[in-house]
Amino acid sequence: MARGEAISSEDLGNLVGHGFLGTGFFAGFPKNLFSSNSAIVRLASDRQTGGHTDHFTYTIPSLMNHWIVNWLGVKGTVGESGEFWVDENSRTLIRLRATAQDIPPQLPLREFTVSIAYQPLQLNNRSVLLSSSAELVAVDRKGTSQRLQYLQSKGCPNDG
Repeated sequence: MARGEAISSEDLGNLVGHGFLGTGFFAGFPKNLFSSNSAIVRLASDRQTGGHTDHFTYTIPSLMNHWIVNWLGVKGTVGESGEFWVDENSRTLIRLRATAQDIPPQLPLREFTVSIAYQPLQLNNRSVLLSSSAELVAVDRKGTSQRLQYLQSKGCPNDG
């Protein structure tokens, strides 16, 4: 790469080499969920979390999904199933848990789960939804589990 040359998000994987890498990762799940042909089922209202939330489950088949997992340099599109919670009054997404389904045989994973908590934040007089915490759990074919946690400081916007 020449000095002063721009780096695109496609170049990031080549620069990092291996490990977990995402661009716009936390925003991708709700976008995929609400703009795809996902099957969404409302389970119930949940009063146990201290607020009033609606709890839903969903499924997105791999042929209709945009979730591409890149693990140890091997890429594959996976299906997705999970659950999410929405504030009953504001209809704001609060929490989402996604589990990879139909993992292609070339990916050396047995399971891959992402859990993300969201919080609304005022930014330039607009309300935006940012991730406040996330956890990724990957289990390889040998049963070895790897866990990555992300916690955002309150009032400190990050990639969301």
